[in-house]
Amino acid sequence: MDLEMINLTLLNISGMLEKINSSLSDNKSNYIAFLSFIIAFISFLYTWVSQKDNFFKNTFDTLIFQYREELLSLNKFQMEIFLFDCVKDVYDRGFNLNVSKLKNDNEYVRVFAIVYRILKIVNDEKFMSSKNKRKYTGILMDIMPNSLLWLIMLNSLQKNDVRYNFLLRKYDILKSIKNIEGKFHYNSGLTEFNVGGVVYMIKKKEPFEEISNHWESI
Repeated sequence: MDLEMINLTLLNISGMLEKINSSLSDNKSNYIAFLSFIIAFISFLYTWVSQKDNFFKNTFDTLIFQYREELLSLNKFQMEIFLFDCVKDVYDRGFNLNVSKLKNDNEYVRVFAIVYRILKIVNDEKFMSSKNKRKYTGILMDIMPNSLLWLIMLNSLQKNDVRYNFLLRKYDILKSIKNIEGKFHYNSGLTEFNVGGVVYMIKKKEPFEEISNHWESI
């Protein structure tokens, strides 16, 4: 039985109690009136929870739609190229996470903002169980490409946004991130990555692993 049916049933019971109440003595009448009030109050709570639940679902569906639309507008190959540009930039400057071009790239900032809003509305639901919250954040994770996971990690590291980092960790958004391995050249100390024919040489053995370890350590 859904919330609407429960609410209707409670209202019907309350109405019947009101009719019974009119034909009883004062003592019994007071008891029935109190019982009728309790049922009406419970009915009100069910209505409020139902409306709140509908508002959440509509907002969540809207944000997921916006998120999907943003992903469709992004070129996956260009996203991967952009990721390596950012990682190379970090290591070219001595592992400085605050200089990445990610900060000023509006194309990806919009996606980060939508991800944050989705996590926030799920987390702010006071009457939703942890299991259901995980179900909703799981929907987000299921459609998140690996390159975007890495960009989100880099973005959270350079912004040092406590609230955003808290939500990412609380719901294990980055738990499915996959390490990206390259070919390490011992003579030069560089790791070679071939991204669709574009070659990157980064001054670190296992740079992605180091970034991931750094994120987990803070």
